[in-house]
Amino acid sequence: MKLQQVEWFATRRREIALAPRAADRKRMIAALERDGDPLAQDYAVASERVTMAASVARRSGDYPLLSGGDVNLYSLFVERAMTLAKPDGMVGLLTPSSIASDKTAARFFKGVGTEGRLKALYDFENKKVFFPDVHASFKFCVFVASPSPIGEAAHCAFYLHSVAELGDAERRFPFTGEAFARVNPNTGTAPIFRTRRDAALTTGICERLPVLVDRSTGEEVKTWPVTYTYASHAVLQGVPLPVVCRLLGHKQPSMTLRYAHVGDKETEAAAERIGVAIARALDSREKCSSC
Repeated sequence: MKLQQVEWFATRRREIALAPRAADRKRMIAALERDGDPLAQDYAVASERVTMAASVARRSGDYPLLSGGDVNLYSLFVERAMTLAKPDGMVGLLTPSSIASDKTAARFFKGVGTEGRLKALYDFENKKVFFPDVHASFKFCVFVASPSPIGEAAHCAFYLHSVAELGDAERRFPFTGEAFARVNPNTGTAPIFRTRRDAALTTGICERLPVLVDRSTGEEVKTWPVTYTYASHAVLQGVPLPVVCRLLGHKQPSMTLRYAHVGDKETEAAAERIGVAIARALDSREKCSSC
């Protein structure tokens, strides 16, 4: 819920809507205020209404999952619909696909997806086919879910360009709550697969090889604790830092230094070797000067 300058001014003052940069629009709006144009007051009122509406959505307690960050009006409709539906009822909505893929909607969708409450998620890419006046790359989805577990796998399909593609068994596939939790345990968002084979391959890998770090419980659980020791061992063996940098494929030695961990013991030993080398050099100079 954020007043979009381009859309608001498009039918009121087209030259402002067509300004290529936000800074230009800001300057032109300031000019309206300076000139006492009534449109400036209308814009200020509209902006204040949007700000207050977003504040009400956050503080009301009716939208605990989808009122964070930049509040989207469509997301409030989705959460409200799920709240008003009967426990064994079903909600079907046409919404932007971000309800399943955006970080701001992750808490909501994680509950729906991993708890087995999702009935269907059909993701479409507009391509000017469905909504000619909307950008071709805009994505929307058919979202069908229940407030309670439905006891069956969800039906999913992504990047659809026509309704007929839902009849393609390779494009439309089942996806269980366990699969949602297994593939994206940390973000909780929907994994995007173009084909049934892609989904089967990914879920198969995740069944055998869990994610390296699982943060789904709020605590960091490392399946395989990984440490970066190659750079440290190489440096301690006397390999010059630029050479280690090149071996690791780093563009800058500063990146290599992040992984080349040297302890106090190694530092003291290096200092001692440098001290011995300096002492030998000085002793050699003294002997040469006395000759």
